[in-house]
Amino acid sequence: MNDLQRAAARARPALAVLAAELGEPSPDTVRALTIIGQMLDDIEAGWHPLDRPDDWPQRDRWPDRPHWERWRWAIKVLADACGATAHCTPKYHYMRVDVRQARSDALTVALDDIGCLIELASDRG
Repeated sequence: MNDLQRAAARARPALAVLAAELGEPSPDTVRALTIIGQMLDDIEAGWHPLDRPDDWPQRDRWPDRPHWERWRWAIKVLADACGATAHCTPKYHYMRVDVRQARSDALTVALDDIGCLIELASDRG
């Protein structure tokens, strides 16, 4: 099992925690959960998420990095729904994700697990 698969194994229950804790999520939150779920499905099927075609309409910040805009949007929406903030920055060949304290420790840990997954998925290396 590689690092990305290990991160996916931690992120799947984290996604369930987020879905359970968020109650009636907004349409954007549902879309963000779906984006992360799709990433997990790809990894669990043995595919790298970067192999999926990137059809995200707004690629202004990092146009040369497929999926980064989508994943940045998703973690920021999820963090906002949890009362937290997420900061995404390029670092070497991957996207670094920093999550600030959410309204509960369980949500903070779940967001951190999703952030780790995004970091690993953003780098093909």
